Amino acid sequence: MKKLFTLLTATFFGVASFAQCTPDFTNTTTGLTPSSDMLACAEQGVAYNQTIQIYAPASVTVPGIPIPITITSVRVDSIANLPCGLQYGFDQLDHTYIGGDKGCMQLSGTTSDAVGQYKLKVYVTLVTSLVSGSYEASTIPGIGAAFNVFVRVKAAGGTCAAIDTSAGAVNKISTCSNKDYTNVPTLENELVKFNVTPMPANDNLNITFSASENNSYNYTISNMVGATVYTNSVDAVAGENKLSVDVSNLTNGVYFLNINRGDASLTKKIIISH
Repeated sequence: MKKLFTLLTATFFGVASFAQCTPDFTNTTTGLTPSSDMLACAEQGVAYNQTIQIYAPASVTVPGIPIPITITSVRVDSIANLPCGLQYGFDQLDHTYIGGDKGCMQLSGTTSDAVGQYKLKVYVTLVTSLVSGSYEASTIPGIGAAFNVFVRVKAAGGTCAAIDTSAGAVNKISTCSNKDYTNVPTLENELVKFNVTPMPANDNLNITFSASENNSYNYTISNMVGATVYTNSVDAVAGENKLSVDVSNLTNGVYFLNINRGDASLTKKIIISH
């Protein structure tokens, strides 16, 4: 069973790091992209912003198992050892992606931590048709190297060093390593109790949320290839807000509802079934 788990987890994740963003619904690369060595370096004293795309397959084929394994969900619980000043967030409020979901995460902030590479610890909960549990990804026997997630910090105006994965590599420890970095996107603080009902929706989609203050928001519905099929805006008031969206003209299928204010946004997966 442990061997099966390691094979399943290897299929999901190559490398990782996280925060708020807009999903690329045309992305077809399973797991997380780009890889750690393709992530830009964080420069000391300079604002940093890096998006990572997520694609969780609906099922995986594992050698030695005669039938595909259904993926129920993958949840990123927390990430430790981020350079001080950086935070992460997700397009999904609960940091959970069901099988077949496309989403994203984003690192952002400004760091003054020491120059070098920081090996992150990514804690995930995986649920499949055969196994489930919570794990620190890099400790999984036999495939730990597949979960070597690094964020590099360079000096102001300096060069970005290559990632060193050798046995003698020096990995920095964040000066904020004892702090809780289970950060959430800005709109998660502004829009709480964000719900979309019914699911699946027939002719109308009901959106409810509680806003922390008066603000204007844009909201859109996009299909699986990223085309916008509906757009509107709302002047939300502090407290409870309710919206009703007519989706009677949309064909049956999976869509993504995005609500945003400036660069901050939240995305929910929705299903239309007439």
